Amino acid sequence: LLVSLDCGTAETFKVVKGVDLFEKVKENLKKYREATPQIFLKYILLDENCTEEDIDGFVELCSSLRVARLDISADLKRKNPANLPSSPEIYGWMTKRWKLLWSGSSDR
Repeated sequence: LLVSLDCGTAETFKVVKGVDLFEKVKENLKKYREATPQIFLKYILLDENCTEEDIDGFVELCSSLRVARLDISADLKRKNPANLPSSPEIYGWMTKRWKLLWSGSSDR
């Protein structure tokens, strides 16, 4: 199962996806996780979803679901996103949070 979640908060989900279904999506992902170990999450970096709150929420969700794969990419349709932090900055945030949440875990 591959899901392009693209956020870590309900507020940003509503902005990015246009619907207020973040909690429902999280509930369904948890159900899928119980049925299969193969959950892949994708995060497309947009102007709207590059806050530390979103990245923290996304990484926490990935950790709780024990995702099999995580894909992070920029929105290639946008030539010059106004508020998009640099890739090293985003990857640095995610890497720090990933290590903090997943440190010492042997079942991922």
